[in-house]
Amino acid sequence: MAKTLDIILPIYNPSADWYQALKSSDQVWEAALDDVKIRYIIVDDGSRQALDTPTLEAIKDGLHGEVLYHRYTDNGGKGKAVREGALQSDADVLVYTDHDIPYLDQYLVEFYHLVAKDQADLVLCYRDDSYYEQAPLIRRIISRVLKSMIRTMVQIPTTDTQGGLKALSPAARMRLQQCKTDSYLFDLELVKRCHRDGLRIDSKPVQIRDGLVFSKMGVSLLFRELGAFCRILFS
Repeated sequence: MAKTLDIILPIYNPSADWYQALKSSDQVWEAALDDVKIRYIIVDDGSRQALDTPTLEAIKDGLHGEVLYHRYTDNGGKGKAVREGALQSDADVLVYTDHDIPYLDQYLVEFYHLVAKDQADLVLCYRDDSYYEQAPLIRRIISRVLKSMIRTMVQIPTTDTQGGLKALSPAARMRLQQCKTDSYLFDLELVKRCHRDGLRIDSKPVQIRDGLVFSKMGVSLLFRELGAFCRILFS
């Protein structure tokens, strides 16, 4: 029986042509994983407007895999969106990534194989100095502050939990479904749950694709997430 792969893509007020990057990546993934049944789970995290029928049909026509579109009306945060997608999944391997496909296509294939071959339950991406050289200053500051907090206060096997690409086994998917954090730091809760329960966690360095446009991130985000960090730390 063919292996199955679900790819969760959370969206929130995306640009009109956001799915063009996905269509390009789909060509690569389909060729590299030709014996794998791929399904895309697009989760609309309360965008101002739902995807209209022509746009949704254009997405479906442009992809090899099945497309499931799930939307709810109130914006709940990336953690909620990814968890909602995980609740729709029953695949052998679950991957979630950002809708603009920030990393080179080869990494999703690599991450998939690590889980499919039972070498890991959760595969994380590790962002090295090349990532931070291209990221805006405020994003670098927030990421480095968070890494320092994790290093000193959280006992997990990595300091970089927030990279936008992860692959999960069914066991890790169950821990994701159990997460309570709706916001940005849900990844940290996921890693902590998997580590606490003895799941195998692997981390791989990644490079971002050329021309990636970083989303805006303000200092206020750091303060908003502080409460979430404390809840995860003491949970």
